[in-house]
Amino acid sequence: MAPSKLWRSFTKIDQYSASCNECKQVIKTSGNTSNLKAHLDKRLKKAEAGEAYNNTCRKDVSNDPDDPDYVFQDDSSAGCAADISSIASSSKTIVSIPKSSPNQRQQNINQVFKQISSMSVGGTQHKCITDAIAYFLCKDNKAFSTIEGKGFRNMVNKLNPLYKVPCRNTIKTYIDDKYKIVESKFRLDLKTILNFSLTTDIWTDSQQMKSFLGITIHYIQSLSMKSGIIGVIELNESHTANYISQEMLKCLSEWDIPIDKIMAVVSDNGANITKAVKDSFGTYKYVPCFAHTINLIVEKSISNTTSLIDLLSNVREIVKHFKRSTFLSDELRKKQINQGIKDGAVKKLILDVSTRWNSVFYMLQRFVELSKIISEIMLTRPNGPEMISARQLQEIHDVILVLRPLEMVTAEMSAESYVTISKVLPIVSCLNNGVSSQLPKSDVGESLKNAVIAQLNRRFGNIEIFNLCPVATLLDPRFKNLHFKDPVACANAIKHLKEMVSNNRMVLSSSS
Repeated sequence: MAPSKLWRSFTKIDQYSASCNECKQVIKTSGNTSNLKAHLDKRLKKAEAGEAYNNTCRKDVSNDPDDPDYVFQDDSSAGCAADISSIASSSKTIVSIPKSSPNQRQQNINQVFKQISSMSVGGTQHKCITDAIAYFLCKDNKAFSTIEGKGFRNMVNKLNPLYKVPCRNTIKTYIDDKYKIVESKFRLDLKTILNFSLTTDIWTDSQQMKSFLGITIHYIQSLSMKSGIIGVIELNESHTANYISQEMLKCLSEWDIPIDKIMAVVSDNGANITKAVKDSFGTYKYVPCFAHTINLIVEKSISNTTSLIDLLSNVREIVKHFKRSTFLSDELRKKQINQGIKDGAVKKLILDVSTRWNSVFYMLQRFVELSKIISEIMLTRPNGPEMISARQLQEIHDVILVLRPLEMVTAEMSAESYVTISKVLPIVSCLNNGVSSQLPKSDVGESLKNAVIAQLNRRFGNIEIFNLCPVATLLDPRFKNLHFKDPVACANAIKHLKEMVSNNRMVLSSSS
């Protein structure tokens, strides 16, 4: 015969007694479960009485989340294993004690007040939650005003009603104090590193019309690549090479980073910042940004293909026409849904951005995908821009064909967590082969292909002549010397690499 389910709440001591798992009271059994059932019924009545008392205390609390007196709390459930709630009442505060586990005793009054005190300002739990909020604001790049939002405060109160969310000024001061701690630790890490590389760029805040120089440092620590922003400097003078150089050296001095530890500096191809880097660190330490160079290659190739400029202008006007019209955008969406496309997968036209060449590629690619639907809609719009012809659509196909290898290279090189300089030489070699192997069917596609090849040779024709790219490629076990086309340049790079290893051994020997 199966034992009674009542025994789940009790532990048998001997033949005539058992202990309650919840309150640890010893109950006489006399060989049956009548006393066990009576004990559970008694505890159930007490729990129901406590729930009624809780509901009486709560009746004056507002249920409107927009009311400043609104209190977030959980409902208690009855039963032997029900929540054991203790209520500390003030004018507008109700404190709910968390539910105990089945094998845990009810908290005593000292434990309850200790838990409450840990959630007050300066308490351990309060500090832990404040740390998490500060990390959330910094990691996700959120504004300080986020913590003053009703939705955020509602969420925090649901998670922990005892925690009081600080105001924006308090959290700002808290993050500033945290920054000082992190900065001091970061400085200690930098002193243990032998070599660094830098990336730098200048950008303009279009809202305030202010220019900034950003400097990021990169290094290897414990076989992992680490990075940190060491400067976001507002530029108050003309962006001359001399002024940029002064600001860069000043930033390194503030972080106690010697110039001789800088092995490479990556920046765009601007004449002023290029000269600043070469004057500050040396000609051979300057590394032009590969992605920015690809951007220049595409821009120059498109501008040198006259017939392509008119074609892009025509496509751009059609895209703008759809962007300006809510009716046309709705028609584009409805026709896709009628073809069986789900609402969440409906595509929109893409308008290119002048500072991102690959946006041209994405604009043309999306235009081709939706060309049939666009044609149907434009036939009903006699006052709209002229729709492209079938011949022009073939020209767009060829343009996409030529630009696709360049877009793939841009995506591959846009990495943050691993080193990419060793890929430059192999990618240039494959890019030349990839573009040359394309077979466009139109004159526009053929002209663009020739323009891209000419720009690749102009920008990367001397890449195998000694700089940091050949050395990095030789050291990468995936590539070694496989992609070198000039054997003399490969031999010179190997010779230089051996000299670097020899000099490094001499330095290590003298230091030991």
